Amino acid sequence: QLKTFISSSDCLSLSPPLDQQPTEVIMMKIGNPTKLLLALVAILQLVSMYKLQLIQDKSTSGESRSILSSTSKLRGQRQAQQQRQKLSHQVEEESFSACLMIMDDNAHLIEWLAYHYTRLPLRRLIVAVDPRSQTSPSEILQRWDGLMDITEWTDIDFMPPTLMDKHLKIPSHDHTALTKLFRQRQEEFYTRCMARLKYEGRTWTAFVDTDEYILINEKAQGKYKIPKGPSENHESSRMTVLQGIRKAEKENEFLANELSNSPCVAMPRLAFGVKESRMEEIQNRVPFGFDGENFQTLRWRWHAGTGMKKVNKISKSLLDVSRVESELFVPTKEVMVHLPSKTHCHGGKEEHLWVLNLLSPIVVHHYAGSWEQWSHRKDTRNRRTRENYEKLMYDKQSDDRIRPWLQEFVSEVGLWQARGLLRDVGEVPDV
Repeated sequence: QLKTFISSSDCLSLSPPLDQQPTEVIMMKIGNPTKLLLALVAILQLVSMYKLQLIQDKSTSGESRSILSSTSKLRGQRQAQQQRQKLSHQVEEESFSACLMIMDDNAHLIEWLAYHYTRLPLRRLIVAVDPRSQTSPSEILQRWDGLMDITEWTDIDFMPPTLMDKHLKIPSHDHTALTKLFRQRQEEFYTRCMARLKYEGRTWTAFVDTDEYILINEKAQGKYKIPKGPSENHESSRMTVLQGIRKAEKENEFLANELSNSPCVAMPRLAFGVKESRMEEIQNRVPFGFDGENFQTLRWRWHAGTGMKKVNKISKSLLDVSRVESELFVPTKEVMVHLPSKTHCHGGKEEHLWVLNLLSPIVVHHYAGSWEQWSHRKDTRNRRTRENYEKLMYDKQSDDRIRPWLQEFVSEVGLWQARGLLRDVGEVPDV
């Protein structure tokens, strides 16, 4: 699979079949030691960094063009087109939806989208952007065109005019009022989002933040554990959350009854702290060409104890919106931040959401991230100080259950498209 030949007089780009991952090879006609050295340097760069230097081809008119750039772009477009065709034949297949609120979350959003696309699988997303955001997620969301159905909302799409006026009038230093308004805004958004998804015929819907990642709970005990397949080696790690739900309905009588009686599933959270790991641990099972330090789910491996409720905090929820009556989509009275449906979720009481990590088939990993990421995100409660960040040094146990997801994502969408979708992952934007 020779892609590029370089000679002393001209260059020519030949692409391998577009359905295969390219092996980049540079061959040069060596005429003197200087050319030999240049060839070796070029090959080492390709192998170690997997980054191609653009080869400029001078035309007779004096204009230059980037052969490798155009070839890579063509390959990426072909892969995206093939993926869209694949998805067009799977429209009727069940998938996950999510209602997501964000405010200056671009550093987390890139990884969050790729992870849940692979592990839920997430195919429908409605995003509400906080009016106080200094950055826009639009470019990141547009990368997923053809892979995921994403709608971006602003306050005018779901907020009552009276609440919008309040939002604009509250001073930035009034943290109590801002927190109260944030909760009201979240309830309004969840209400409108669920109603929209139900109208579209969607089913399972997630309500988490961009620093939270949903996965099957391999540490669940007894009757709460989702059955594994014939291979007991990390079987549930390869199973999507939706596949796990369907497997539980068929093979676990207790969970089948729970899912039949309620369209709501509590997901206890597990707090991952800021204790660093060795580089070989971070890079373990990371596909070639990616840096594990840029990913929350790969860099931060140490978490608090599963029984530490005050640290792990209240559980989040999944809800099958198709089983919720439309008249119940009423903010505050029926829909709350952690209870998307009081009628159907946990007896309508938030105290019932203090669920032990070992007593749920699905869990949420909650990441603090780096200091730059953590401090960049604004908090209406004014808690993001350096002192509070250093308190997040949890070291009860390390956990690598989530680690295979990046390999699966690259395998599913292809290396070139994965690199495009994950561009700038983990980087905190300048504001």
